[in-house]
Amino acid sequence: MSEHRRQHFIPAFYLAGFTPSGLAEDYLNVIDQNTRRTWRSKPTEAAHSRDFYRIDMTDVDPNMLERFLGQVEADTAAIVHDFEASGTPPTGEAHEKLMTFISFLVARVPAHRELISESMGQIAKMMMEMTVATPERWASRVSRMKKEGIDLTISDYSEMKDFVDRGEYKIEANQTWLLGLFLQEASTLYPTMMARNWAFIRADEQTSGYICSDHPVGLIWTKEMPPFYRPGFGMPDTELTVPLTRKWALIGRFDKPANVGLADRATVAALNSRTGMSAGQIYHPSEDFVWTMLTGEIGGRQDLLDAIRGGKEAS
Repeated sequence: MSEHRRQHFIPAFYLAGFTPSGLAEDYLNVIDQNTRRTWRSKPTEAAHSRDFYRIDMTDVDPNMLERFLGQVEADTAAIVHDFEASGTPPTGEAHEKLMTFISFLVARVPAHRELISESMGQIAKMMMEMTVATPERWASRVSRMKKEGIDLTISDYSEMKDFVDRGEYKIEANQTWLLGLFLQEASTLYPTMMARNWAFIRADEQTSGYICSDHPVGLIWTKEMPPFYRPGFGMPDTELTVPLTRKWALIGRFDKPANVGLADRATVAALNSRTGMSAGQIYHPSEDFVWTMLTGEIGGRQDLLDAIRGGKEAS
């Protein structure tokens, strides 16, 4: 089973579309916005984590989900290849499979899983604090747990209250549970993807095209909204963007017709900024790329490196 232990949260076939040649044997440039490092990598060697989809359940193939996603990716790779060859957007079953891939692409990224895990941990912590709010409440909880056959490490109220108040613990969600939630979320996202009208936008050949990242799907409001009000995938007045390859990107909206168009330099820069906005790592071809800086000007790769390094080269 060793061949299944390195599991990609961003598929290797998908990353290959952002190499100069579009081939898996070619190289990407990687920019890590957290460590401020840069390096070159083949798509198969990037964006992976050990046992990322591994299921830990008795009598269940631990690589079942990894194999299922592999089939989704194989179907999508063929669809993208046909689209690039013909320039005709997929329809029917091919469109449905592409929307399935995008739904998984939203839900599978590490940042999303970490957000869910952190949220569940915060909820669990709040419940623990409520449980020890009074001695009576804790006694009731202990009684119920004993009836259910649960052996408590700490049953004394004062000791448990002190433990909870110190907060010197961390609650993490079980990976198998998170994987189940991942599948459920992708299923929930799929109808919203199908409901959108999708424009296929080709990058101006005078630019180096689109970039990819470990958080490639972007979602923004199309009208002015309060800064604390986050857009949702099923909400109106939102625009969803997905870099498909170095040459093509998708824009999905509820209120505009589907079409095939051409992105000028400013549009490519804007879409690249969305792709990199929430990313830990950015993946791009060996040449330069464009993005929209906070000043509104169009910057290049070195401008981004200067920005994440505070204007200074990292040692």
